[in-house]
Amino acid sequence: MMLKPLIGSTPVTVVFNHFRLHADLGTRFSETDVPTVQELRRQLKALGLSSTGRKASLLQRLQTAQETLTKSDSAPSDSAPSDSAPSDSAPSDSPRTPDDHCDAIAAATIEIADPEIMIEQAQVMLKGAIDNHQLQFQTVRDMPVVTNRRGVRYAEGYFDREAFASRLETTENALENFKTELESIKTELESIKSELKNECESLRRTVSNLQHSVGDLKDSRSLFISTYRRDILLNATPSDHRIISTGNRFVHGGDCKRDAGLYEHPGRRRDFDTYVKLYGLHPGIVQSSVSYTATINLLNTHATIIADKNIKVSTDFHDLFDDFIRSLERSNYDEEYLNDPMSRVTLAYWAFLKVCPT
Repeated sequence: MMLKPLIGSTPVTVVFNHFRLHADLGTRFSETDVPTVQELRRQLKALGLSSTGRKASLLQRLQTAQETLTKSDSAPSDSAPSDSAPSDSAPSDSPRTPDDHCDAIAAATIEIADPEIMIEQAQVMLKGAIDNHQLQFQTVRDMPVVTNRRGVRYAEGYFDREAFASRLETTENALENFKTELESIKTELESIKSELKNECESLRRTVSNLQHSVGDLKDSRSLFISTYRRDILLNATPSDHRIISTGNRFVHGGDCKRDAGLYEHPGRRRDFDTYVKLYGLHPGIVQSSVSYTATINLLNTHATIIADKNIKVSTDFHDLFDDFIRSLERSNYDEEYLNDPMSRVTLAYWAFLKVCPT
């Protein structure tokens, strides 16, 4: 007999094979001749039963086993001849297991408690399941089995080992395929990693080259402003003349964003009024508040025109530019004014561009 308590309030199964149990129970004992706990445990172990628990539990367990064996011995022998029994050569209609045994499975539910209590509960509940529940014969996975209703699923699980083994093999194969796929992905990622490493190195070189060219670009932008002071404002300083004389590249156009950077540390320019004449706004405002492309292009256009002494402008050119700057400031440097064709900034924008030389 095998008891199998599970976690939680779960069924416990007991499986009986139809072959007879042979063990020496010893002689029956009276109330005045009770064996010691050690003797009770020895006899229970000899029967393959649990030997844990208090003395009363051990005694009850041994007496129950003794009664079971006594009833089994008084029953007709499985091998005894019978007049009605079929001969060895006669075919049998009963299902037979490969080893000529039929499993009997009974299941009952017990509460989770201390192991000793659970064992006692299992003994009572399983005995009640056998005595009070209707047993039935059926074939599970082509194997004969006698069971109560609760024990059916345990019988199905017991005889489903081949299907489980098949599912396990399928799972193992899937895991192996997954492992192979992961190895392939790992190899691909290593290749991508190498490519990215090379690309990063190339980008580092590019950034380094750009950093070296920033100085040249700043010098060129500073040359644009200094030349404007010399040729248009006629107020070039010695510093402006030095920048002009050392410059090796001249840019022919305004760039409000880059030129605003010339007024930041380190080595910044300090002629803020010159920047305002070119772009209409303080360089700090351009850096922080102007990012709308239309506005940037208009400011650059204005600076390009007035910095070239060869370009002639209309009489209202400067007034219309000033009107645009005032409208832009009132709009709090609106970033979407062209979406409203009738906004004051939009009207000022188009009015100024209309008088710009092409």
